[in-house]
Amino acid sequence: CYEDESFAKVTSNLKKLKEISKEQLTYNPNVINDLNKSQKAWLLYRDSYCTTYSFYHGERNAHANCIVQLNNDRAKQLKTDIGA
Repeated sequence: CYEDESFAKVTSNLKKLKEISKEQLTYNPNVINDLNKSQKAWLLYRDSYCTTYSFYHGERNAHANCIVQLNNDRAKQLKTDIGA
């Protein structure tokens, strides 16, 4: 399923970012907690947005396509953060 595949990329990149962030714990002890909060907030946004999007776009796979697109965008964002 494309949703699962795209979310696996998000999860993988988030895990990598957390590993890198562990090096920052001495400077910012809340960095991992902040990443977790950010991910939870993003998931709420993604699900809410895609539910609303699919309501206004009557295509058969509108919700699934929206989820995949936002997952891919999030994966790219996290990958950029890893490289920063």
